[in-house]
Amino acid sequence: MLKRIVITWVTTQEGGAEESVRILSSTICKLYNLDVYLIVWNLNSSTDECLPNLNSKVKYSLCKTYSKYVECLQEALTGSPHEVFLFGNHRSFSIDVFEAKCKKIKCAVVFRGIVIPDKPIRIISNEKLEEFITNKIDWKYLNEADAFIGISNCSSDSLKQIVSPEKVYRIYNGVDDG
Repeated sequence: MLKRIVITWVTTQEGGAEESVRILSSTICKLYNLDVYLIVWNLNSSTDECLPNLNSKVKYSLCKTYSKYVECLQEALTGSPHEVFLFGNHRSFSIDVFEAKCKKIKCAVVFRGIVIPDKPIRIISNEKLEEFITNKIDWKYLNEADAFIGISNCSSDSLKQIVSPEKVYRIYNGVDDG
């Protein structure tokens, strides 16, 4: 029986995705009465707070280094594989999926980007965020995820070009309806 949801996010604080991650974490915690662990790797070391107004029951970790991120992720994934589920993110998919699979925990990768052939996408490599041409990425760990979530039809459709289409789902960004 599911008891814990772990959600990861790598932020540069250049966009608005932090708000939907905050809403998603808080809402899952409130609606489903599950333990929710939110692990945020803040790549912008000049700021300390990423997600104000987070539900106080969400177990929030703010990481500024690769090693701290991995440590928090490993700790959050502790437990029975049947009780824990990971929602990783596209920027850190190789870390997230690897750690989940080491513990036999099911995971989904939330893909906020669009996979466009011969175009760059930013992902974690060598412990930092780097830009890679999509055709040159080793998608090995991404393909080991149990599901893939695109945040639009375009994102979902682009994922179907690199992973098993039957494992791809589309959801839209969360909005706060009060």
